[in-house]
Amino acid sequence: MSKSVEDTRRELFEHAVKRDWLESMICFQCKADGYADRDIDNAWWAFNAALDCVGIELPYIKAYPPNEASSDVDYWIDEAKWEMRTDCRTSIESLNLGLKIK
Repeated sequence: MSKSVEDTRRELFEHAVKRDWLESMICFQCKADGYADRDIDNAWWAFNAALDCVGIELPYIKAYPPNEASSDVDYWIDEAKWEMRTDCRTSIESLNLGLKIK
C-alpha cells in the first residue's frame, strides 16, 4: 500500500526536525490536525505551506505527426522531448509530495 501525501510529508518533516533541532525540544505527539507541541505544529504548518506553494511548470512540447513535420528528424526530436516531459512528470509525482505540475 502506498503512503498518502501527508504521510510522506510527515516523514520528511520529522526527519528534518530530528536533524536540525535539539533533541530536548522535539515532541512529535500528534493531535487531530497537527502536533501537540506548538513550535513543532507551527513548523509543520510552514513546511506544508511551503510545499503547497510549489508549482512546477514543464515546457509545452508540440509533437507533430510525421506528415506535418518539416522532416522525420523534427518529428523524432519532438517525440523525444514529449517523452522526456512525461518522464519528468512521472518522476515528480513519484515523490508523493502533492506538488502541482503544470
